Amino acid sequence: MSLGPNCRPKANIRRVFGRNTSLRHVFDWQVTPPSALIDYFQKDFVGFFEREDLFVHEAGVVGNRRYGTLHYHEFPAGFTEAALVSSYAAARARHDRWCTATRRALDNRRPTLFVLGQPLPESELQTIVKLIAARCSFKDFAVLDGPEGDDDTGDLWEGNPTLWSKHLSPFKIEMPFSALVSYQIYRLRKHIG
Repeated sequence: MSLGPNCRPKANIRRVFGRNTSLRHVFDWQVTPPSALIDYFQKDFVGFFEREDLFVHEAGVVGNRRYGTLHYHEFPAGFTEAALVSSYAAARARHDRWCTATRRALDNRRPTLFVLGQPLPESELQTIVKLIAARCSFKDFAVLDGPEGDDDTGDLWEGNPTLWSKHLSPFKIEMPFSALVSYQIYRLRKHIG
């Protein structure tokens, strides 16, 4: 499960372990600073997409002024403030759905590898580990800090694939049957809806 701060960890999880090893969660396709990641856990993933907190950057990207998140994939490129009003309800529903999916993934009993896209200071990393441990006391998990040296290499969203493959190589992901069935149901719903 990706913990952000952008889509780089999710892209590499899927590339290394396969597309069906990780369903979509809230941190997969938004930019989430470490402080906001901590807030999401502390506030149980509620209240992070309020209309009054959202604004449109000059580049047409919607941002959250309270938490510093950027939402490249919730709105089309080149977005305007006027369009934000008409598109907000649908984008909010999607964001809420991803938060619900994240809570479900946290609450299941499956062992989980949480992957960060960049190295964090030890204090922030330990705060995240403690928050996950408090929420998921029943689950085996590991938090993998981001790889060193991937800051400016490769494509912005993908990173350095060789570095990421090596970084993820100590882990093996085996999907339980129930997760495979859940993934197939997810794909079916995606194609129907």
